[in-house]
Amino acid sequence: MRNILLVFSFLFPILVSCGQGGKTPAVSDKVRSKIQEPSSGQSLPANVVGLSEKLAIQEQSINKRTGFFSVTGLRSYSANVATALPVINTSDFGGGLFVLDPMDASTADNTGMCLVTRSGLRYKRQITGAGISVKWFGAKGDGANNDRPSIQLAVDYARSIAVPNGSTVRTEVLFPFGTYRINGQPVNVTNANGVYLRGSAGRGFNVQINGNTGGAIFDFTGATLSGCEGFTFLSAANESAPSTIGVLFALSQDTKGNRIGGLNCTLNNCYFQMSHLPTANGGLGSIAVVNIRSEEFGVSNVYTSSTVGFLYTSKNNLSDLGVSYSVQSQFTAIATGIGSMGVIDMQNISIQTQTKTQPGLILLGTNSVRFHGYISRNNEKGKGEEYAIWLVNNNDNLNLSGTVESFSSIARFGAVNSNLNLNFITAGHTDTSKPIFICTGAVVKDSRLTVSFGNLKELNNGRSFLYHAPVGGGDNPATGYILNSTLSCAEWSDNRLFMSPNLVKSSANFTANSGQPFEKKGPWIHSLVNYPKLLGTDKKGSVIASITHFNQCDKRTKSTENGGYYAVKISGVVDVGGYASGGSGSVLFESSISIQQLGSGQLQVASPSTTIMSKSLASPSYINISSIVPTLSFSNGLGNVNLTVKVTGANAGEPIRFTGQVSILSQFKVNQSILFD
Repeated sequence: MRNILLVFSFLFPILVSCGQGGKTPAVSDKVRSKIQEPSSGQSLPANVVGLSEKLAIQEQSINKRTGFFSVTGLRSYSANVATALPVINTSDFGGGLFVLDPMDASTADNTGMCLVTRSGLRYKRQITGAGISVKWFGAKGDGANNDRPSIQLAVDYARSIAVPNGSTVRTEVLFPFGTYRINGQPVNVTNANGVYLRGSAGRGFNVQINGNTGGAIFDFTGATLSGCEGFTFLSAANESAPSTIGVLFALSQDTKGNRIGGLNCTLNNCYFQMSHLPTANGGLGSIAVVNIRSEEFGVSNVYTSSTVGFLYTSKNNLSDLGVSYSVQSQFTAIATGIGSMGVIDMQNISIQTQTKTQPGLILLGTNSVRFHGYISRNNEKGKGEEYAIWLVNNNDNLNLSGTVESFSSIARFGAVNSNLNLNFITAGHTDTSKPIFICTGAVVKDSRLTVSFGNLKELNNGRSFLYHAPVGGGDNPATGYILNSTLSCAEWSDNRLFMSPNLVKSSANFTANSGQPFEKKGPWIHSLVNYPKLLGTDKKGSVIASITHFNQCDKRTKSTENGGYYAVKISGVVDVGGYASGGSGSVLFESSISIQQLGSGQLQVASPSTTIMSKSLASPSYINISSIVPTLSFSNGLGNVNLTVKVTGANAGEPIRFTGQVSILSQFKVNQSILFD
């Protein structure tokens, strides 16, 4: 008897939990597995006879307490509270277990969490996992039906969840595998706190969202601790109202101007496939992600194919981009005016622009931005911008790195940019005459710009590393400048167009780490090249050789303002002979020469000077350096820095070398010269 009771006490909770609808077998398989049948020739005691039948009756009694309905069937259920089934198991809308709440007579039917019967009873869903499924609220996910109303019900329920201690819980709204169509308005997640939308069909982008909203697909304006992941966003041009923005994040404000949300949101593991819509967003085209002052923002593993990939801006009025357009939310007011747009972290990002019309990444008035990824164009149709990144207005503390492909320029700077660290490899340029960086009218200070080339053939084709357009037809100084910065491209072999001459003139205190590095300190350009240069061989006379060159400051159309001067300083060592020769020697010297250019362009050479700092000769009678004289010559717009070295002695044919540095100061109104070899 004791053993039988133990068996029954073990089986009872199993029977309770196994209550199933439909036709119930006489006894469940679990029950049968626990009943010991007698061995051959044995019989059960009288008090055990019929145990199987008794357990089957008990199980049927439990099952009678659980009903099986569709959602429509449950709503038609007319039982009163005394006769109603306490538990209902639904078969559609994602399925689920609903329990009668006999004390509730007011909660509205929202399809997903509460169902109201014809007799007014409230059945409440029992949540067993983490998250709220949009299918509970009627979403089909078949790509044909408009799932926006059902998804909105799920989002609204998620944002309504109250936490007893008043803290915020991050509630997930789950999208099972499928294609969800969003017609009309965007999914409204505005001013939410802790609402996260997640495609729950695995690590891939297996949940597709088709946008036909004429604006954003998901709107997170004013949201905090919210975001989305695991989606493919699709906006097709053949829709009646194709979505023009994939996901919108922004800081919002109430009617009194108080700021709301816009903090700690994230976007992860998403793919945006948006058709090029040339007239959308004021002419910017389709934009995968727009963020207006939603700070401390994280993005990872996101891939975009759209006209513009990402737009981060410190204000919703985009007139600074040359368009007459302000970004708006359909549900709440986006904060007006200009404010902080910072602390953005973008990792493992791939941006493909649809056509040759817009940059892939636009940063308007941002700060503390980190980006690592790939920016390219998937076709080259149309005419428009040739730069992958556009920095508009004031930007500070940006760390951008990765690969730029199929654009001719990496970035265009605007207004004031400080503490930039741009580090890119670039290839596949569509126009190798375009500059790498465009600095017209912009200030870049306390920054580091580093570039390497995947294809060295794209390096030098009349292009500049850093370019400033002529001002006033070339008669006025540059309005932009570089300050306290380092520019690096070791593969750049020709300094003549490394920087625009007008930008060199306006800039101060920078280092250019090209193949022939130089720097500007104060008004002087200093060559940083320091290697032996063979001037010729001793022929018992003078050896004249060019040691470096510079670009001549071209005449301006206003000839009266074309005057100025060039001053050159040379410091180093001239040595002759060698280890195996009959004698050798070296001279440490400093030389200088200047030349005046009149307003007419005529050149007037001043007398050079040389100071011998020290001289060391093994055998002066065999070989001797008697004088070193610098000279300047001009041809075809280029200046040449020459050294004339006079050698005396008994031997001839010994090599003569120069090792040292050259500095040039070119004092003109608009342009300044750069040294090159």
